[in-house]
Amino acid sequence: MTHRYGRFVSFLNVPISNESICLVDDDVSVLRGLSRLLRSVGLVNQIFSSPIQFIEYAKSHRVPVAVLDINMPEMNGLEVFKWLRSASMNSRVIFITGMNNPEAQATAIAQGAIAVFPKPCTDEAFLETIRAALADSRKYQE
Repeated sequence: MTHRYGRFVSFLNVPISNESICLVDDDVSVLRGLSRLLRSVGLVNQIFSSPIQFIEYAKSHRVPVAVLDINMPEMNGLEVFKWLRSASMNSRVIFITGMNNPEAQATAIAQGAIAVFPKPCTDEAFLETIRAALADSRKYQE
């Protein structure tokens, strides 16, 4: 896993929120698994199997945290990230990927992603990063 902060800091004291974490992946089984994991700890989320559907949603909703797959057929995650950054600098992005592509992972971190996780990833590290991203996003609410 590539992580922007280099090491994990405990953010377990971040309060549960009704803000929706957006999950974007063309693999529905990954979406269901991540959604179930987030709900199990009280985190509200929206799932999108299409980056285009996500962009339509993001045009009219605040997106505190987005989890994007790097490789999707309609539009890759880096393109979605670029669009999201132009629409809202306050959104925090975490990438997930089933492909070992160090160049794409390095690009994601260089462009401001919080972390890049392989599929599958450990629940604990993923949840800790989600909570850190939510906390960071709250600092800069629009």
